[in-house]
Parts: sequence; structure tokens; C-alpha cells
Amino acid sequence: MKKIKILILLLFIANLSFAQNYLSLTYLKVPREKMSEFLGLHKEMVEAQEGENRLLNGHWVFAHRFAANYSLLVVQSFNDPSDIDKDQALSRQNSNKYASTLSEEENKAFKERRSSWLSMYLEGHYDEVRYRHESAGFRNENFDNTSSKVVVISWYNPSYANMKEFREIYEKQKISVEKELGNSEKIITTSHFSGRSPTFSSVMWYPSWEVFAKNEAALDEIQASGDNSNGGRMWEITGDHWDEILVTVGHMNEGKFIIAK
Repeated sequence: MKKIKILILLLFIANLSFAQNYLSLTYLKVPREKMSEFLGLHKEMVEAQEGENRLLNGHWVFAHRFAANYSLLVVQSFNDPSDIDKDQALSRQNSNKYASTLSEEENKAFKERRSSWLSMYLEGHYDEVRYRHESAGFRNENFDNTSSKVVVISWYNPSYANMKEFREIYEKQKISVEKELGNSEKIITTSHFSGRSPTFSSVMWYPSWEVFAKNEAALDEIQASGDNSNGGRMWEITGDHWDEILVTVGHMNEGKFIIAK
């Protein structure tokens, strides 16, 4: 009986792990004056790293607009956190394999560009890993990943003891309201796995600055009306809180880095 219980527990843990979508976030401090050069190099390098052996599920780049102290955010998704380091090794392997197909002169030039890209990528960067709550949030059927979006990351730091209550209130207090208003096209929530960031975050996509401003005005009206059920309790257990606003830059699709338009 004891062995059966242990087996059931191991199966539960395995299923829980596979249900999570782990997000590797890298915050870059690429100087604004070098942004165009960097993005051109980034497109070339991530495409050279592609291959069927890669373990990542997606690759997205966002540009910072308001708050925080970074210029770009690179997000990659994985089924398992152990895949992150393995995938980095595979990306280097693929890049070297690509370089070996070039002529001696082209190979040298490619490696020089790769060195420049890597220097800008690594200088001042920091990383973290978060996991996505698969059952939370929503995505509209007409969500177009290729078009430019305004993306709002809201950070909260409730204690782990209050996390379940906080998430329940947030789903009711914030996400359901956003869905009802119909301005946000996609919302996800995440929790801390490793790194230095807060315990909880939400990410909301809006199709334009105009729609984002319209949504903020609607939220102000709701707050002014006093229709704010459980809002007080949510802020009691929130801990530190701040927002960051970004815009989409591009994402990988079928081996190509597609610039958002």
C-alpha cells in the first residue's frame, strides 16, 4: 500500500509539472542608439540557432516603454525548467553548425556579428524563470500575434500563505472585469520560480494605445462608482506592486523572426 501511495504521488507531481508552462525571461539593457543594429543582429542570430532539436515552445521580444530599468525583454517558453540550460547548448550547437556551412570569409564575418550581438545581449542583463498559470486568464479568438501590441505587466508580491486567496480575488476583481470590458485581447498570470522578481504577475495585451487609454478610463469609472467587491482585501495582501508598459517587437514563427507591424 505504501508503494502504491508513493507511485500515485509521483504521478501527481509529474502531471503537475507537465501542466506548467515555464517562461524564461531575460531583461536586456541595449542602448537606445544601438537598438536598430541589435534587432537586426538578433533576427539573424536566432534564425541561425533554429533546428528541430530545440526544446523551446516560443520566443518573443518586447520593448520597454514606461517604468523599470531595461530596454528589451526576451521571453522563451518551455515545458520543463531543466530544458532551459539544455536548449542554450543546442542553440550554440546549431549556430556553429550554420557557421560551418559558410565560406571562410562569410564564417569570419558571421562570427564577428555574433560576437557584437552577444556583447550587447549580455551587458547588464539579468534573468528569471516564472511559470504560467494555465487555467487563468483568456485569449480572444481574433488575437493576432503578428501585429504590434501594448503590453502591461503588473507585478504583485503577496506572501505564499496568501497566494491562493490573492489569485482567487484577482481572477474575480481584475481578470473578469477586463474580459467583460472587451478591450484586452489576452491575459496570462505567472508565479515566481527562480530569480529576484515578485511572487505574482499578470500580463495584458491591448491592440493599441488608444484602446489601452479607453480601458484605463473605463476602470476609473468602475472604481469611482464604488463597485469594487473584494478590492480592499486584495490590496491588503498584495505586498509591493508596480506596473510596466511594453510594446511587442517580434516573435519566432516557423524558424523566422517576425517583426510586429
